[in-house]
Amino acid sequence: MKLLGSILLLSSVALVAHGYTCPSGKSKQVIKLGMDQSEDLETQEGDKYGKNVNCKVIFKKKNKKLKCNLEFSCDDFALIAKKPTCKGGSDFFVINRKKYCGENSPEVETTKMNLAVLFKSNKKSKGDAGAICTATCVSEAATTAAPVTAAPTTAAPTTAGGPGVTVPNLPNPGSAGGTFEITIVQSWSQETDYPRVTEVKVPATEAGVKLPVIIDLHGNGGSGNTGRLSYLGDNVIIAAPNGYERSWNVNAEKSKADDVAFLLELIQKVVEENPAADANDVTLLGTSNGAAITYRMLIETGIDRPFHRAIPMVSSLISVQYNDGKFYASAGPDTTTNDSTVETAPVFADNFEYFHFHGTEDGALAYEGKCPGPGFLGAGVCVVPAQETDFAFAAAMGYTGAQIPDADGVSVGDDMLEYSYLGGRVKHFKDIGGTHGSTFGDSDTEAQVKMIFGVA
Repeated sequence: MKLLGSILLLSSVALVAHGYTCPSGKSKQVIKLGMDQSEDLETQEGDKYGKNVNCKVIFKKKNKKLKCNLEFSCDDFALIAKKPTCKGGSDFFVINRKKYCGENSPEVETTKMNLAVLFKSNKKSKGDAGAICTATCVSEAATTAAPVTAAPTTAAPTTAGGPGVTVPNLPNPGSAGGTFEITIVQSWSQETDYPRVTEVKVPATEAGVKLPVIIDLHGNGGSGNTGRLSYLGDNVIIAAPNGYERSWNVNAEKSKADDVAFLLELIQKVVEENPAADANDVTLLGTSNGAAITYRMLIETGIDRPFHRAIPMVSSLISVQYNDGKFYASAGPDTTTNDSTVETAPVFADNFEYFHFHGTEDGALAYEGKCPGPGFLGAGVCVVPAQETDFAFAAAMGYTGAQIPDADGVSVGDDMLEYSYLGGRVKHFKDIGGTHGSTFGDSDTEAQVKMIFGVA
C-alpha cells in the first residue's frame, strides 16, 4: 500500500488504552496488531475535532507469519463534507487513496502487512462530532459452511411492555464454527423488500457446548464489526448487524426502519441457525446510538423478550424515552413513528441483568446529563444523567430504595467506580476521565465485560 504524504517532524502524541486519540496538529503513530486483536482510533478527545489536524496512524501486523486480514471500520463517523468528493474545505479520512467524509464511513479490508489511515481537517474547519474507529487483524481461517437450520418458530403472545418471541434451545452436535451471514428482509417507509445482512461469528464447539450470544450494536455512522469484542475470544457468539443508513432508529436518525422488530427476528434466527447458541443467554451490547436502540428495546419489549442482558455504553436515556420518572414508547402501529407518547412500565424477568458504562468526560452525551442535549438527538431533546438512567431501570426491575449517592461508588479498577443494585443484577460503571471514544476500549471496561461473561 502506498502511504500518503511525506512524514515531517511530528508533535507529541496522546495514547489511550487500547488505541490512539489524534492530538491537534500533525502526528504519526504505528500500532501493531496480533491475531484477532483490535485497536481503536478516535479523531479527538472532546466533542468536536479542531482545525488543521493531520493525524496518520499505521496499523500493521506484528509479524509476516500472521495469516490475517487488516479490517478497518468506524462505530461513529461524522466529518464536515463541503462536497461529496470530500474536496473544497471538507474534513476527511484517506485510506488506500480513497477519501471518506460526511457520514460516508470507511469499511476497508486488506491482506497487506500495513493499513495506513490519515485523518485531516481543513485549516479553517469548525469541527464536527468526529469518528470512533476500530482496526482488527481478522483470521483468514473462517469457514463458510452453512449452519444447521431448525424449523421456524412462531411469535409468542405479547406480554406487558411489547412484543416477544419464542426461541428453542437446540442440542449442539458440535461445529467447526465460522463466519456466516443472516439476511432479514424488511419493508418500511424508506424501502421495500430491503435485505438487511448481518455477519455472525461462531467459534468452534464440541458436542453439547452452548455459548452466550452477543448482538453488538454500532454507533451512528458506524457499521457492524464482529471484531470489536475480540478480547472475549472463543467464548461467545457475536452477531454484528448494520443499522440502516448507518444508524439505529431511536428518534431523529436518518433511519426510520423498524429496528425493534428487526432485532427480535435477528435474535431468533441467530439461535435457530446456530446450535451452539444458548437461547437462554442472549445479550444486547450497544455503544452510543447502539446503546440508544438498546434502551428502546428494553422499553418496547415485554417480559418475554428473547434477550436476557443489556450492556449499553457511552449513552444514557434521552427525554423522549424517559422523563418525570416515567418511560415512554411509541404509539405504533409499528416503531417507525417515533412519537414516544405512550407511557409504559417495562417489566423484567427475575434473572434479567443490566450493566451500563459511561465516561465522565464524554463530550457527545454528557455523563451528568444535558438539557437540551446535542442537536443530533432532535430539537429540544435532553440527555438523562447516567446514574439516573440506571436507577430508573433498577426501579423498573424491582428496586425500592433510593438512588445510590455519587460518593458511594466502589472502586473496581484503576479509574472505574461501580454502583450496584439488586444484588448486582443492575450495575452502573463510572469511567473516571473516560471520553465518548475511550470507554468502550478501556482496560477496566474490558475487565468488567470479561467478568460478566466468565472469561478469564
